[in-house]
Amino acid sequence: MSHSVNIKTQFKNISNLLQQFEKQGWCIQMNQKCTTYPSDPRRDETHPYVAKNPKQGGYDIGINKDNEGNAYFICDFFDTSIQQQLGKNLQKIRQGYALDEIKSFMENEEMEYRIDTLESGELVVIAEK
Repeated sequence: MSHSVNIKTQFKNISNLLQQFEKQGWCIQMNQKCTTYPSDPRRDETHPYVAKNPKQGGYDIGINKDNEGNAYFICDFFDTSIQQQLGKNLQKIRQGYALDEIKSFMENEEMEYRIDTLESGELVVIAEK
């Protein structure tokens, strides 16, 4: 049986996080409910942000913040369109977020850096001041 799950994250910069979804073609709506399967008990929850799935009939991703300011997601991965578009466990979102945070830090610190992509898709960041 399908069900929605929480994914705990370390996302503190909500604007960067929302931009990552938009870069993947997902639009962001505020204070909305997620599209999910009809009998999902969490279907009627309103989330501060909802990443709307661009695929017709695809499930959405609710984005909430905990008491410490970390974002967490409410979604149902039974709808494989989420993984097909955003990678396993939202890899494209996580990687894009981390990369933008690293770039911002490097630029603020006036550091020179290079980012290499391995065959596995992993990134290697090389920086020096």
